[in-house]
Amino acid sequence: MHPQDNQHDKNLDVDGSATAGSASRKPRRALWATIVSTLLWVASIVLAFVIKPGAMIFIPDSLLLLGFVPLLWLWHRWWLTLCFGILNAAIGFFLLILAFLPREPFPPESLPMLDHLIDWHSPWAWMVIGGACALYGTSHLLIKIGRWLGRKLQQKA
Repeated sequence: MHPQDNQHDKNLDVDGSATAGSASRKPRRALWATIVSTLLWVASIVLAFVIKPGAMIFIPDSLLLLGFVPLLWLWHRWWLTLCFGILNAAIGFFLLILAFLPREPFPPESLPMLDHLIDWHSPWAWMVIGGACALYGTSHLLIKIGRWLGRKLQQKA
């Protein structure tokens, strides 16, 4: 690797675009993303012990999942956002199915765990946030594919 290449990498923003002064902004953005994520995760853990099962039980899981959003935004890896969204939506779908499964096939030892999952984790929080992240990741993936195709077509012309 040449020293000029190393100097060029220092002037690239998180998404690879060069901006003036981005070398000093990148650590600051990373610090803020980390602080916001940590605060959301701590609030999620605290509220998980404060909120009892009922109408507001979706808040701790929502804050837990939203804690990943600043980091996903900082990393600019749209495939990662897409995978995060798909997997969280799948977890939400699994939680939704659990509520409608008959209890007879489960061994008696697993029923408290099943009750905990049904009572303490809202499937809608997982599916809505997961779906939003999947849509966001998909839209950016399609934009990147469109730009790539546009460059390829321009090169041929």
